[in-house]
Parts: sequence; structure tokens; C-alpha cells
Amino acid sequence: MIEKVPEQVPLAFCVGEPSTEPLKTDGGTPFPKVITLWVPRVFLMSSGIDVEALIAEVNEKLSKRRGYVLADGQILTTPVKMTDSLEAMFEGIDPFEVRPHHPWGKAEREYFGLKNPYQMGEHSQEYTYSYITARIMEPYLFSDEKIGAIVHGQKDNYYFYCRCHEAHVVYTTAHRLVCMGCGAMHAVLNKPLSFQPKRLLTAQEWADFFDEDGCRHEEEVDLSILDFREVETAGMLWTTDQWEEAKCDFLFFARSSPEEIEEEIRRTQPDPSELLEAGWKPVPTVPPPAFQVVGSIDVDLVENARHAIAEGVSSYLAARKVSEKLVNAIPQLFRGTELLLKARLLELDRVGLRDEPNNLTVLKRLAAKGVRLQDDELTNLKRLRRWRNELQHGTARFNHRAALATCRRAIILLDRFSHAQLGLWLGEALPDEDWHRLLGIREIAITAELVVARQLDETSRDPNVEVSECLRCHRRTLVRPHAAMGARCIYCGYIPVQKEQD
Repeated sequence: MIEKVPEQVPLAFCVGEPSTEPLKTDGGTPFPKVITLWVPRVFLMSSGIDVEALIAEVNEKLSKRRGYVLADGQILTTPVKMTDSLEAMFEGIDPFEVRPHHPWGKAEREYFGLKNPYQMGEHSQEYTYSYITARIMEPYLFSDEKIGAIVHGQKDNYYFYCRCHEAHVVYTTAHRLVCMGCGAMHAVLNKPLSFQPKRLLTAQEWADFFDEDGCRHEEEVDLSILDFREVETAGMLWTTDQWEEAKCDFLFFARSSPEEIEEEIRRTQPDPSELLEAGWKPVPTVPPPAFQVVGSIDVDLVENARHAIAEGVSSYLAARKVSEKLVNAIPQLFRGTELLLKARLLELDRVGLRDEPNNLTVLKRLAAKGVRLQDDELTNLKRLRRWRNELQHGTARFNHRAALATCRRAIILLDRFSHAQLGLWLGEALPDEDWHRLLGIREIAITAELVVARQLDETSRDPNVEVSECLRCHRRTLVRPHAAMGARCIYCGYIPVQKEQD
């Protein structure tokens, strides 16, 4: 059972008084952590690294001092085993700049319960760039520690990511910040923050709710959000490299201009378009926990229509071979049409949708504003609406070819109306492969040629842009916006994979 914190009990009270005993991790749920052990020169041999001897020394120091401060500021209290998925990387004997020795005073002793853990700064001249990684099993939270809030840049409109690339940093009842994605401690605050948590979670409960394969990942959970600005200025007892890097990245990406961010990405890392050109494929991932908790799904009429149209077109294309797909294509294409008509009415009349008019009323109000569909479009839309109603409310029966033709005409209407009335282009709303297949429809291709001609005219003014022939549609529409970016055909959506060009 998960108990809700009583309203009269502040989070600070749940932490308890500082103890001179170590904060225990035994009895908690074991989670894997990857740690890095930098290698002193004495353990380097001509054949590589004497792993066994190094592990023995690390464990000896840990045993004598009851703790081992790693190079990134993590505090190791669990002995390393030879079975902990060790990987040795020989990177030479150049000296490694270790973390400076951190003064270990009363506050540190009381919080961590460690009198004087070993710190690499004590022998800073001995360490090299060679290292060993170990995958140890250790609870992410102390035995009496729970999660009180997710750290999120709500005011900055940006997620707070750990350097493990997960936005799973939480604030705990031990007034510290911990990444529940990799187990790294980010920081320990000097004192607890005063706020009321909506509920507290154990590490296992967090995994159940937020891990991709968690057994409760589809259940609702009401968890507090702690804004980054509240911890940004808080006094810190202990910080790690994970905190410094995550904070630096957050401040840059959340508070820099789009131009500054674009320039920095080009200077330091490959643009995503380059990865696509190299043959990489985007893979969907689970949304960050803060996204799941704060209700971030917010779509307007046009965005709502875009999703419906994309699904409708995909089903229509599939229905050319699988008739049953028309059951999905018809209602989605009608929904997309209805939403775009409403979007245009809202542009013309702010109160035009206040009484939630049906499709026929929307058409009448648009006509009164001078926006009229053609007679054949109205006839086709009427048939599409009738079939949609039948599918939505009961049984339906329609001819395969008639349904395909109706869907085709609906897509042509969507393309014409969105471009002429809303300044939008269907080609920007669909996956590239679906769009390429739609270009076989003459009316769709005509609109595409107009849009692309305008885009090419605009890009020709930029000296960084390179335009060449597309290998798929054989038009001179393959655009590389910058030398450090990948190319894409702005007409058919083709992305040339590097191996195809070699």
C-alpha cells in the first residue's frame, strides 16, 4: 500500500533528525548502477590493466574508510565484485584530473554517517585516463528514504535531464536529488525544502509507475512537481558531476535563444538530420515522468486535425489492398475535415464555435463569411459524413471502390482547403512515405509544386543552403540547409541514406 502524507506533516518532518550512523542501503530494492573506477599507474601493465588487483585495492580502501568517493562525486559503499560486469578500457598513462578533495566536516559526517571516506584527491597524481566500469547492484534510495517530487523546469518549459539522458531526477525525503533512471545522486541540499508532497513513493513503486515495463505504468499517479528554480538557488551540502552537467545543460537549452542553441548543436554534436542521413531511425520512447504527471497533452483544432488526417491517409493507402482499413480511413478523414473547417471559422469569427455547432452549421456559417466549398466537394463530404455516422453508431455497408474514391476526394479537399484557407500544407502533416505515395494524385502534386517553388525561392537567398537532384523523384529539390545538416527532398520527403550515395 502507498500511504499519502498527512496534510499537517511537512516533508521536512519526514526526514528525521541527522544521525551519526550511515544511511543504510541494505534491505532496499537492488537497482543496477554503472560506476567508473579510474586506474592508478601501479595497476597498468604492458598487457593492459590488472583488474583483480585494482578491485582488491578499491574494496580495501572502502572497507577501512567505510566509503569511497568516486571521481564524479558519487559515494560508493558497496564492495565491487569481479562478477559485476566489469569492462576495462586502457587509455594510456596520461594523468587524470581527479575531483578535488572535498572537506569532510561535521555536516557531511552527520548526513552520510561516514567519518572519513576515501577520496581520490588524496592521491591525485597517481590516477590515469585508463578506467574500469562496473555494473553494481545497489538500491537507488536509502532504506528509509522516499521520493517526494519530480524535478522539472515547469517555469522554464524544459525538462530536467540527467546526463544518462533520462528526465527522472527526483527530490527525496532525505533532501537530496537522485536520478531514478541511473541511480546517480545529483546533490544533497543543506536543509529540507518546505512543501507538502502529494504522496511518497518507494524506489520499487517508482519503477512500477515509470519504467517502460513497469506493472503500473498505465495507472494514474498524483505526484508533486518541484520546479528547477527552487533547487537552482538552494544551498548545497554536496554536489556531483551529474548535477553540474545537468544544471549546465538545462540553463543553456532552457534559457538560450533558438539561434544560440542551433549554433551550439552544430558546433558540438551532429544535427538529428545528419543521423537520419546516416541511416539512423527515430525510436519512440516513454514520455518523461513530469510530462505524464502534469497533463501536457494539449492540442488545438489544427493539431487535432493533423493527427486525424495522418491516420486517415495512412488507412486510406493501406485500404488499397486491405479493404477493412476503410473502416478507419472514413471516420478519421471526416474528423480531419470537420476540424479544419472549424479552425477556419474560428479565424473568421471568435464566437463562431461557442454553441458547439455541427458540421452542417459550420458549413453554413463559413458560407456566410464567403468561404464556400465546391458543389462536388459538398456532395462528397455528405457521403463521407453519412458513412462516418453509420460506422460510429451501428452497422455500415459500402462499396470498396466507392469508398476509396470518396476518401481520395476528401484528401484532395483537405489539401486544397488547408492551403488556400489556412496557409497550411498537407505535405508537412504526413510521414514521408505516405506523402510520397499521395503525390501520385495529380491535384496533390500541383499544390506541392506551388509550395516547393516558393520554398526554393526563399532558400536560394541563404548562402549556406545546397540544392541538388533528388534520387527518388528526380527533381532539383534535395535541400541541405547547412553543411553540418542532413539533406531532405522538400517535394517528396526523401532522405538519402549515406550508403546509397557511396
